[in-house]
Amino acid sequence: MLPRLYSALPERAVFGHRGTPVKAPENTLPSFQGAVDLGVHGLEFDVRLTRDGEVVVIHDADLLRTTGRAGAVAEMSWDRMREHDAGATFTPDRGATYPFRERGVRVPRLIDVLAAFPTTAMIIEVKVIEAASAVRRILLEVDALDRCMVGAFRHKTLLAFNGSGIARSASTREVAQLYLPALLGRRYARLPFQALSLPPVHRGIPVPLGALSRAVAPAGAPVLAWTINDVEGARTCWQRGVRAVLSDDPATILPAR
Repeated sequence: MLPRLYSALPERAVFGHRGTPVKAPENTLPSFQGAVDLGVHGLEFDVRLTRDGEVVVIHDADLLRTTGRAGAVAEMSWDRMREHDAGATFTPDRGATYPFRERGVRVPRLIDVLAAFPTTAMIIEVKVIEAASAVRRILLEVDALDRCMVGAFRHKTLLAFNGSGIARSASTREVAQLYLPALLGRRYARLPFQALSLPPVHRGIPVPLGALSRAVAPAGAPVLAWTINDVEGARTCWQRGVRAVLSDDPATILPAR
């Protein structure tokens, strides 16, 4: 069953992919706030697990790219991670300025993001299987099932959410199994997942977004496309039946709706 906020999504919806990372450091509270202030219909972000079991919002396995200081997320405690400056390397002008450096921006926890944006739809990309059970526990504890959906590339990661009532997108394996039937015109009334999250191109080959959208429509599963940063790309996705696009630059994409 789709979360309530997903069922209410308008056509041609726009999600902030890691917030609005062209304007603020990705996967941080300022980035998410910037996207929400623009009027996005939801947020997408990534989560991993620290050494001491905290679910933190970060894409990479290492902190170097986003904080300027090396350190594996899985080997670091939450207290140690809080010392890192998540705004240190962000620059909107190719290194001319670093407007968020030493401004107190930190890697947030999942619980912090859920608390900061209690009425916002969210797609939570679970990057490692070790984080799955902790994500499940948090979503159930804070009663966030009506606004959150989880996703992962690996099918095993998503198995942790079976029977929880938490909506999920299809794994890479499940998407691959849909390709040929969708191209042959099959329609699905029931599916083991609640959404498809897809790129327009995978390994240089166009993804049949239109055929897949038509295939899963009877089951009420929206198709979400990532990462769409140009207006024509967004319009093409919407024309093919994509319900929502995930964008690094929602300020550009929102007016195109």
